[in-house]
Amino acid sequence: MSSADAFAPSASNSDVQIPVIFVCGGAALLLGGLASSVTLTDDQLIVRNFGWRRSLPVDSITVVEPGYSGTVITTSCGRSITAMAVPKPNHARWSGTLTRSDHIANEIRIAAGLRPHQGRQQHRSRPGCHRRRQG
Repeated sequence: MSSADAFAPSASNSDVQIPVIFVCGGAALLLGGLASSVTLTDDQLIVRNFGWRRSLPVDSITVVEPGYSGTVITTSCGRSITAMAVPKPNHARWSGTLTRSDHIANEIRIAAGLRPHQGRQQHRSRPGCHRRRQG
């Protein structure tokens, strides 16, 4: 074996492992996003996160708060469940902008007989998207 062969690149296990780790990690993140949901029926709230599913009676819900990791739903017995399907970005919280998570949280609050949250909303004007006032 010559000295030139000792420094020649060769295919090793580490050359294959790193891309496989990134592909598997990306697939897990994608599946985690697709596998989570929140379903509101007349009498139940079904929260499905990656790996588990919980059903809550709507009457037992006492607090609904959107947050960065998801919407936290607290029941009358003190149990909290985080719905990861509807997170609220930090920039929206800091600026006070209403997001999809706020609207979903309000729908859950209304179904549970709670008072909806009245937050401030920043409207971004776009050409052609203005509503005309009636009157």
